[in-house]
Amino acid sequence: MRERVGRALRLHLLDDLEGLLFADLLEGLGGVGSFLLLDGLGELGQVDGDRVQELVDALVLGRALDGVDDGLVADVVLDGRGRAAVRVRVPVIMPVPVPVPMLMIMRMITIMAMAMLVSVIMRVVGLLLHAASVPNTPRAKRAQISENRSVPDAIHIDAPTDPRVSAYRDIREKELAAREGLFVGETLVVLEAMLAFPAAIDSVLASPRMIGRTAELLAARGCTAPLYTASDETLEALTGIDLHRGVLAVGRRAPFEPVSVDAFAPAAAPRTVLVCEDITNIDNIGQFFRIAAAFAVDAVLLSPTCHDPLYRKSLRVSTGNALRVPTVRASDWPRDLERFCRRFDLTLVATAIQSSVPHRSISPPPERVAIVVGHESLGVSQEVRALAQHVVRIPMARGVDSLNVAVSAAVALDHFSRGDRE
Repeated sequence: MRERVGRALRLHLLDDLEGLLFADLLEGLGGVGSFLLLDGLGELGQVDGDRVQELVDALVLGRALDGVDDGLVADVVLDGRGRAAVRVRVPVIMPVPVPVPMLMIMRMITIMAMAMLVSVIMRVVGLLLHAASVPNTPRAKRAQISENRSVPDAIHIDAPTDPRVSAYRDIREKELAAREGLFVGETLVVLEAMLAFPAAIDSVLASPRMIGRTAELLAARGCTAPLYTASDETLEALTGIDLHRGVLAVGRRAPFEPVSVDAFAPAAAPRTVLVCEDITNIDNIGQFFRIAAAFAVDAVLLSPTCHDPLYRKSLRVSTGNALRVPTVRASDWPRDLERFCRRFDLTLVATAIQSSVPHRSISPPPERVAIVVGHESLGVSQEVRALAQHVVRIPMARGVDSLNVAVSAAVALDHFSRGDRE
């Protein structure tokens, strides 16, 4: 059949002219039809353009001519007008749907997929634009306040000599912490801890960068203390420091002051107490309270000579925990320590490099325990070691004589603390 069609049309039929279903030839035929059989549009290039319109009644793509029953082909001739006729014997032929070419299907699928993708992208963009236009979330409010650099309740200070902010003047001075029963807290985290007693806050000073978040925090806690703000230059001239953390607050010491041994009256007897003897370093005092909070310590007991935990830098290092962890300050040392342990049935454990007892050898840890750490250079005093039921050391590599005292406290509490931890 391939040769007969080729001779009649005076065309060279390629060997890859395969894929033609004979059923497709019959589409549209009532009995006898005229067809030009080609494998693809590439074959049409071998036919004169005018003849194509005359000769082609249908272009059918399918499998092969090889499978066509040659007996069904009556003849292949050219009529007087050069029309190619493939005459077939078809007794009764029902129309057979022509399969949609795969290329068209792929194009349709691609168009539909692109339309769906565009729809999804437009919807996401719409949601994002809507969210950006709604200034009701806390983040949006902070962004709006930061952009405007103005809060209605904030009082702007133009000069460092303004008497309303005199409490913040030259806060580098150590004695300021105890001046007139006040203390100064620095950072938003410390301010949040101070807000446990909103009425104890006298005033708050915030940089333009932090004014929005500070105002939001004060409002959330119902604090009515005046909120001041000033330019960064004015703040530095006023405080004497580079206030890069952006927030200072003046509070009354009374609600946060350490209580005496006799005044300490917890709702439940403490199970773990951290005892600090002669700790004079500002940073270490702050670290002890942060460590105490981390290891669920019930109270911190300070000897009379320990540094003030309400000092600005100590508070900052403690991340506000010096205002949260109950604090007791002894006045008669070490007798107050002895009375305290006896009152709450605490086992006293002293850490000392002079000991040869590894701290983890005390196992299981006592049900109620007081861990003593001593002076940064001198360690725990001989008098306190004499009171202790256990004197232990932290095992270290050969040639290393000691750890930082705050680190030692953390290592000891990790083993001895009876507080609840996750």
